[in-house]
Amino acid sequence: MTPFEKWEGTGNDFIVVAEEHLSVADAAKHAPAWCDRHFGVGADGILIVGRRPKSMTVINADGSRPEMCGNGIRIVAAAFGEGVHTIRTDAGVLECAAARATADLSSSDSAPWMVSVSMGTIDFTPAASHVEGPVDGEGPWSLPSVEVGSSGYIASAGNPHWVFVDVAVPSAEACGRMENDRRFTQRTNVEFVRPLGGNEFELVVWERGCGFTLACGTGAAATAAVLAACEHADPAHPVTVHLPGGPLQITVDTDARATMTGPARKVYVGVLP
Repeated sequence: MTPFEKWEGTGNDFIVVAEEHLSVADAAKHAPAWCDRHFGVGADGILIVGRRPKSMTVINADGSRPEMCGNGIRIVAAAFGEGVHTIRTDAGVLECAAARATADLSSSDSAPWMVSVSMGTIDFTPAASHVEGPVDGEGPWSLPSVEVGSSGYIASAGNPHWVFVDVAVPSAEACGRMENDRRFTQRTNVEFVRPLGGNEFELVVWERGCGFTLACGTGAAATAAVLAACEHADPAHPVTVHLPGGPLQITVDTDARATMTGPARKVYVGVLP
């Protein structure tokens, strides 16, 4: 039997397992069954956590292995407890600061956490998002999509993103085709962002290997950096990104370095066969 914890961050939910209980190969093998929302635990993916050194490996619901997960790393930082944590990921080493979000619930094991993550520099170059072929613009670069009849910006937050500003969200079938666009040799996440006024935006994310999710931390960071670079958002102030699962705050400096702040919460514990 494999002990696990179920966590969520703005509705992006994960099965969290210590690395001594689950190998990456076994996680990839079992992910489709365990993440199934009708016949399994139900999750957007699996987080494998190492403690010496602190590390996070992400396995998507379809068994694929993405480079990074913004909501996932907030969850892992909260699982380590109060304080500052340096965590290794497939996209590099990131620093996180975790604290209880609600003082009067501090004695509860399921009390929510608030975690800030230094996401590093958002990279607009096509190579960082594994894009092959011609692109438009001078950074952020963009690629047209026949699915929505518009161009989206390329941005990497350690993993690839294709960000569309003020474009209607297409069907799941169309988003699936966009994820698998041949110009993205490693597939891509797809974001659809709509201005709400001021520095607030509504964001819907089609996540590579998962489909539509309630939240995507790397997607929020990549989108905020694109908005700042293209002067849709004021980089002097935090950008509030409203996802279906709740808001995330993203700060982007003049060098496109992003810091993400948002919640994480343990839902329950259990064992897997």
